[in-house]
Amino acid sequence: MKHVAVAGSVLVAALSFAHAGDNYIQIHVGAFQQTADNIDFGGEDFFGNVINANVDTEADTGFAIGGLVGHYILPMIAIEGEMTYRTANVDEISVAGVQESIDEDLNTVAFMVNGVFRPQVPLLPEPYFGVGVGYVTNNLDDVEGDSAPGSFAYQVKGGLSFDFLPTPGKIGVEVSYLATNDFDAGSGDLDADYEYGGVTGLLTYKMGF
Repeated sequence: MKHVAVAGSVLVAALSFAHAGDNYIQIHVGAFQQTADNIDFGGEDFFGNVINANVDTEADTGFAIGGLVGHYILPMIAIEGEMTYRTANVDEISVAGVQESIDEDLNTVAFMVNGVFRPQVPLLPEPYFGVGVGYVTNNLDDVEGDSAPGSFAYQVKGGLSFDFLPTPGKIGVEVSYLATNDFDAGSGDLDADYEYGGVTGLLTYKMGF
């Protein structure tokens, strides 16, 4: 039994080191559900009306599509550069003359750098876990009609890869949670902080090179 355990340990280590320095790409598509979608208004509008309101946009489920490139810096540790586009359908909201900032569906692009733990073990499916930080852009206009800035973001994710395709590459599933520091859609004396974050479920295709 001792020899079997040693042999198993050597096999796992060999498989892990075989991936050290490898690169991979992944494409993914799936669904996105906002879990943080309120807008906080404060200050005065153009007409001097005092605004102090918290409004739920009631965002519907949207979709997500994107891709990433990864590189193993250690046998089971990879870094990734990711870009993912997400949509969210929201109801039209009007609060004391600031309708312009929230009368369109919210679309974002997340640019993330991820650190991922990918244990290379002779089992199916292969699990992985990761965390990432980055920047999320949006298509919002502020109350004066100018483009609203993006926001710092972070995410946590986990998934499974299945190696049963007859061609190179693996298909899999992934779930992630993305959070931001909110989007600033206010201007001048009017604050409009748009909360943004949510859960993404993805189908993935990963291929090494």
